[in-house]
Amino acid sequence: MPTCVKKYGKSFVFNFYLLKGVRPNSFSFSIVTESKIFKYLNNLACNKATGLDGIPSRFVVDAAPMIAYPLSHIINLPVIQSCVPDELKSARVIPLLKKNDKTEVGNYRPVSILNVLSKSLERVIYDQLDDYLSSRDLLYKHQSGFRSKFSTDTCLLHLTDFIRFNMDNGNYVGMVLLDLQKAFDTVDHTILLMKLKALGLDFDSAVQWFRSYIQIDYS
Repeated sequence: MPTCVKKYGKSFVFNFYLLKGVRPNSFSFSIVTESKIFKYLNNLACNKATGLDGIPSRFVVDAAPMIAYPLSHIINLPVIQSCVPDELKSARVIPLLKKNDKTEVGNYRPVSILNVLSKSLERVIYDQLDDYLSSRDLLYKHQSGFRSKFSTDTCLLHLTDFIRFNMDNGNYVGMVLLDLQKAFDTVDHTILLMKLKALGLDFDSAVQWFRSYIQIDYS
């Protein structure tokens, strides 16, 4: 963990969530039922690209009544064991041009296409964690990314309203904008795991699941 976080940030983060009523190890992932997996499979978009396993979404959707039970067993194993198999983390990577010169490698962004089973596992984890964070009001109220019923539009509407409100009241308004290239690559995984623990995720199960998923040691 970076020295600055060890010295200043760690205790602040834990104390911040303690004041919000978070207790250590208060959240663990739950086993998902066959009916839930069946629902996930039925909601798959049939036009999604195929992962490394070569199994198209259309096939999985059509076979959902027959394969929901065995798939629920396969998906529950990583949840129970807090260990994600490499096969469920392997993806087919496709470079997509972002801007400018097509001959410059840095102008492309990689898009990782997981297989259908991996997408279902991620959905199980996402739904349970999102429900936990939302029900306890642990998400920043103005966060628009990666939240249901929020988008860049809600962010821009809030920002525009804030600016106009203050200008109408005779106030000066200034902004500092950061544009990070490859933003996800800038996330420090050790800090991320520390924050998940501070959010009340059980260290021996939920935090270890994420550690296994991103494949780093936590100390």
